[in-house]
Parts: sequence; structure tokens; C-alpha cells
Amino acid sequence: MTIRSNVRSGSLDQRVQFQRNTATVKSASGNIPALWEPLFTCWARVDGEKAGGERYIQDGVRSVADYTFWIRSDVFVRFDIGMKDRILWRGRLYDIHDIPDQQRRGRLIAIIAGGGVSHG
Repeated sequence: MTIRSNVRSGSLDQRVQFQRNTATVKSASGNIPALWEPLFTCWARVDGEKAGGERYIQDGVRSVADYTFWIRSDVFVRFDIGMKDRILWRGRLYDIHDIPDQQRRGRLIAIIAGGGVSHG
């Protein structure tokens, strides 16, 4: 699937922070605890909440909301954004669910992220 950006860069009106899990050291119990560090903050356009369906997690089925975060392609490439990262927007955390193949031809990249499932 290819997504082309019809979003003008002037519409990037939301500040979002990307975070990356940098934990590499095992705890005494043998687990590697999540240690989220700010990666960078940038301007983005956030397309409204879409029905994300339901996802099964350990304690049962939870409803989630997916958003499309549009960021500049040069920022995306510079920081190598991937599924391992997450987004902080308006005080809430969003797990990245999908980064559709956009072949980086446009000026903006779409990142699909949702809240309500896991943030650890």
C-alpha cells in the first residue's frame, strides 16, 4: 500500500515527541526493563481518531484508537523511526502500529499509531 501526502507542511501544527526503548541491561530477575528515552521532538499533523477495532491483550480485549501522525520525511530518515519507537502527544503515549510503504518520495511520512494497548 502506498500513501501519498496531500498534507502541506504548513499544516504541521502539533508538537510530538518520539521515544525509543534504550534498555539493554538485565535486572536481577533476568528481565530487561523498559527504559524509554526521548529521541526527538518535532512538528506533526495528526489526523483524527479512527476506529482501530479491538485487540487482544493479556487481561482481555481492549478497544484502541488509531491516529495518523504526519512528519517530514527528512526527520523520519535521520532518526530511523520504526515499530520499536513510540509517540508522546498531548500527554498520552501511542504505540507505532504501522508505517506504510511510502517510498519516501513525498515530503511527509505517515505513521499509524494507537493508544490504549501497551506503553511499556
